[in-house]
Amino acid sequence: MDDMRRNVQKAALYFGIVNLIIGLAAFVGPLVTGNDDGIINTSPGLLFGIFAFNWFHALAHLLFGVAGIAVARSCEASRTYMWVSAAVFGMLTVAGFIGVGMEMEPQLLMGMAVNGADNLLHLAWTGLTLYFAYQASRQDVPEASCA
Repeated sequence: MDDMRRNVQKAALYFGIVNLIIGLAAFVGPLVTGNDDGIINTSPGLLFGIFAFNWFHALAHLLFGVAGIAVARSCEASRTYMWVSAAVFGMLTVAGFIGVGMEMEPQLLMGMAVNGADNLLHLAWTGLTLYFAYQASRQDVPEASCA
């Protein structure tokens, strides 16, 4: 039981690190194609030529990244982070497929640049966060045993 609780902490940490890296990369102009922002990206473009990003989308990933890293010390906080991530990314996935579908050109949705590749990645992200949140919720291990 302790292993799954520790796993949710590791997952929160790793998801946080990945989100932080994605958020930082999306602000680096040369990594984002399709606009001419220069060194710092703020306009809609394609990160690595695939995923739609603008400053607001990048900021959202930065915030999820910092949050994941911050909560990784606590089992309960990590589990909550995973549930919240699953809910937010799940809603973004549904809204993305309804509003953008599989269109590959960046489209603005709730202020964030998204495209079909984002929708697929958000769907996978939702599934992974849901898995770790659910597995950790099935355990009845007190917080103190999670050291």
